[in-house]
Amino acid sequence: MRSRLIIFIILFISTINYAQVKKGSLFFDEVRISLNTALQFNADILCPNEFETAKQYYLNALELNNNLKSNEEIKTELEKSVSIITKMNEKLEKKTEIFKPILNARDSALFNNADKYAGDYWEKAEDGFKDLVEELQDNDLSDPAQIYEIVKYYNLASKYGAEANYILSGWTPLRNADQNLANLLYPDTYLKGYENLSNVLGMINSGTEITEINDVLKSAEKQFNTAAENSFTFKEQHPKILQDRAAAIDSGAEIYASKLWTKGEMNLEEAGKSFEEKDNADVNEYIKTARINYLSAAQVASVEKPITFSPTPIYKRNILTKPNTRKSKLIISGNIYSIFKGENVTILRQSNGVKLLFGNLSFNPMGTMLNNKDKQILNKVIYAINSFPKSNVKIYSFTDNIGIKSMNKELSQKRADNIRKYLIKNSQIDPSRISSIGMGELNPIASNKTFEGRKKNNRIEIVIKKL
Repeated sequence: MRSRLIIFIILFISTINYAQVKKGSLFFDEVRISLNTALQFNADILCPNEFETAKQYYLNALELNNNLKSNEEIKTELEKSVSIITKMNEKLEKKTEIFKPILNARDSALFNNADKYAGDYWEKAEDGFKDLVEELQDNDLSDPAQIYEIVKYYNLASKYGAEANYILSGWTPLRNADQNLANLLYPDTYLKGYENLSNVLGMINSGTEITEINDVLKSAEKQFNTAAENSFTFKEQHPKILQDRAAAIDSGAEIYASKLWTKGEMNLEEAGKSFEEKDNADVNEYIKTARINYLSAAQVASVEKPITFSPTPIYKRNILTKPNTRKSKLIISGNIYSIFKGENVTILRQSNGVKLLFGNLSFNPMGTMLNNKDKQILNKVIYAINSFPKSNVKIYSFTDNIGIKSMNKELSQKRADNIRKYLIKNSQIDPSRISSIGMGELNPIASNKTFEGRKKNNRIEIVIKKL
């Protein structure tokens, strides 16, 4: 069935009028669809050389098209890509059947984010799989037991990845501690729990025995529970400081009055440390200072925070008194605001463009794939990019600091790449205009010590800049 599907596509595109090539034609789209279909069936793993070569010919054709080269030159590159895809397809179906147990185990491991959290077993499985594919001759295996060995490593990676997912997304002790602001209100004990949790993730990544992992996890659980219970007591005894902090958050103080906000957070953390030491005099003194900084931050933010949407387009107000250059800039800004009406998107004006901060590009939990809601927002991004017909677009992806730094960097790059691929696939935007950059843990906009802060740091920023 797979062969017939891809071969049908190739036969269909081979009949297209090549005179249409220069118009961003159907032929380009169908070759791209063929490549994507092959990729869905793991062509990059099972037939890596053929797939990369076919992809390169397609990219060559795009480059020729961008440089306004002749139809004949473009046609030649696309035909080469199609020819390789056709030959690759037969191999792909046979190898898929041979390696079916491995591919199923690999899919399960990916579902559990083993590539991010179970590095040791994941790398062993990937290296073994790659070597096995290279050793495969005439679609036959000399030692089928090798398949079992690789499946074993993928299953172990899946098991360890699932353990990490459970801890990071649904572990009650950590969630309770974060909800009670234990990182601020009972910080020393919270930090000990956090350090043990980081050790657990490192042990998972290196494939340490589960019994050893559970021993450390129990220590972290006890510390988080203690921190959560005492933080709750702190909030009962000092409710006003938490009210002031909440008001500062609502005002946008974390972003628009960051220095004052940070001072308030530091003061509150010192109050929490004094609370742990049962020094009530210092607790009250630090709370007093924190309240001053939170209230000041809220006032500053209320002035500095940009308008996120104007129901009456800005450019229609008093336009006769505005210079033409200003009018043009405001027209663009007004359009951008209206595009994202009702969405959790902050729009920051920059010289020759805008920065879009997305608070609702969520991805699937702990993963890199876009969900349907994300795609609806990105459709609006495509419309926004078209408001800047001569512009470059940069997609920045950020993570929190949970897990291994190098893996967070890789995770953020995959997220940014997937957004870029979606924008290109679903629009006529020139791919050369869009770049994707994985920033990993860099440039946090909130504390990584709380669930609330980590959620904010897992974010996407898209910068659209006019040329």
